[in-house]
Amino acid sequence: MNKKLNIFFVSSTAYGGSFESLKLTTKVLKKYATHITALFILRENVDVAFPELDNVDVIIEKLPNFKKVFMFPLLGPSIKRAVEKAISNNHYDVAISYALVFTHYVLPPLKKRRIPVIFNINSFTHFRAKPVAKFYFRSACKNSDLVTFGSASLIKDFTAYYGFDCPNSAVLPMPIDTDRFAPVPDIPRSDILAVGRLVPLKRYDLLLRAFKIVHDEIPGVKLHIAGEGPDEGHLRRIARKLGIADYVVFHGFVDPLPLYQRAAVFVHTSEYETFCRVVGEALACETPAVSCTPGGPQDILADGVGGFWVSPNPEDIAEKTIFLLRNPDLARKMGRQGREKVIKNYSVPVYEKNLISLINQLLRERKKWNTLMLS
Repeated sequence: MNKKLNIFFVSSTAYGGSFESLKLTTKVLKKYATHITALFILRENVDVAFPELDNVDVIIEKLPNFKKVFMFPLLGPSIKRAVEKAISNNHYDVAISYALVFTHYVLPPLKKRRIPVIFNINSFTHFRAKPVAKFYFRSACKNSDLVTFGSASLIKDFTAYYGFDCPNSAVLPMPIDTDRFAPVPDIPRSDILAVGRLVPLKRYDLLLRAFKIVHDEIPGVKLHIAGEGPDEGHLRRIARKLGIADYVVFHGFVDPLPLYQRAAVFVHTSEYETFCRVVGEALACETPAVSCTPGGPQDILADGVGGFWVSPNPEDIAEKTIFLLRNPDLARKMGRQGREKVIKNYSVPVYEKNLISLINQLLRERKKWNTLMLS
């Protein structure tokens, strides 16, 4: 018997890569679901709307803006009540949690109703209160039916940092919409592009120092940065100090697609990425990438297909960027290979196949007959 399911999502974020992953996951699962509910557990100062989540019942629970992990126990009762209320009027066959440390509190109401839970980890934060965070994550990993990680590197780094194994885990990279993120034939390509929030973690200071070297070698080139954040003023000052301010364009929060399609090289310099959706989107647009970021980008670029993974210093970043700018035919070839790689490994159909396989595995283990059939 193949029957559509009721699916429950819970998330502690409404932006960034994890939200994009959740959004695409709901779209993927609509054809297999009778009903989808998404509960967002957000800080009270977050003001969001969800026009992207069509045909999904969205519930928003606002919590006090506690930023210290050791204060999270104060939020536990509210999170449990929110989950209990959200699932009270329906029977759910599977739950997927994007709630990170809050998954510790999300699980009890779900387990009470014997709902199998997939705990999705697409973020890796070094908490100052590491022992407290370890308690939350260890509990959530142990009590979830399956834990999915955004990359193989993330599993290794996460378990090494927190010091416990997670045998019930699988790699499930974020999906890339390769129909939307696609090249435009014969469009002129020039300049360098970076995409992401303007925060210290993204290391735009390192990018600007690398771009200074590139600009000294290729004076007409520009650096385009798509993103907004509290570091913008600081980064503008660095650009002025380096004498490159006239060649650095801050676009703010914009749709990056046209920028991907026109860029000659995509450069990413973050301290760490669990998967790195923006590198995947760039490659999907046939834009070769240069990255020094451990984690997902290291996995994506490990074999040199689609770009280069280099050491985190301005000289190495600049060297490969200059090489691609000066060799446009090779850059185009690497871009085409990068798109082929993304389609093969990270596209939505591949993600759908892998996700449905994991869900079916859980349903079989629970001896349910309503397994999902791939269309």
